[in-house]
Amino acid sequence: MVLVGYGALMNPATPPLLRRRPGRPRGGTPVADRDTLVAAAVSTAWRHGADTTMDDIAATAAVGKPVLYRYLGDRAAVVEALSEWLTEQVQAATIGNINPVDPPRAALHSAVAGFVHTVVAQRGVFLFVNAGGHDVAVFDRLIRGAATPLAEVFTGTHTATTALTRSLAVVGMLQITVTAWLIEPHCSADQLVDDLVDLLWSGIGTTT
Repeated sequence: MVLVGYGALMNPATPPLLRRRPGRPRGGTPVADRDTLVAAAVSTAWRHGADTTMDDIAATAAVGKPVLYRYLGDRAAVVEALSEWLTEQVQAATIGNINPVDPPRAALHSAVAGFVHTVVAQRGVFLFVNAGGHDVAVFDRLIRGAATPLAEVFTGTHTATTALTRSLAVVGMLQITVTAWLIEPHCSADQLVDDLVDLLWSGIGTTT
């Protein structure tokens, strides 16, 4: 997987950069590796969102579509690859935001903020992934990957199974709410985070 630094993630004015463009160098053999093509797909989806096509990705990578299909796969494979990439970004931001010494509500706020601000920074990739459809296994990995850091918020006061249930529920709520907000934002991202945490805490923070 090609990872982008958290600082770059939080600056949506700058799309993820490609480390190397695949293609046929002068006098050489064709060069195309999966990581570079995933980076091209991320960069393209960042710009075009749900409207991203395989032609767009191939153009960004400066390769023909046969090369793209050979080394990365069809559209479903691209959706899966970008789902995994986005999950890694969300996990890194969420875990990085949580301070182990914070009280539970503050930790929840940090986790939600990490999720929301990462998705805002990667709006196009998020919309492409969610518009692309998933098979059950890919969807499960995506949701559980995002829920895993959140489960840490609940483990201090709940059993592991209850913590997982709550974290999955939170991710489901965030997924739907943030998608709708990205399409038609009705408040600032910070206000969205505060409102979500208030709602979540009123339901989960008062019971043990």
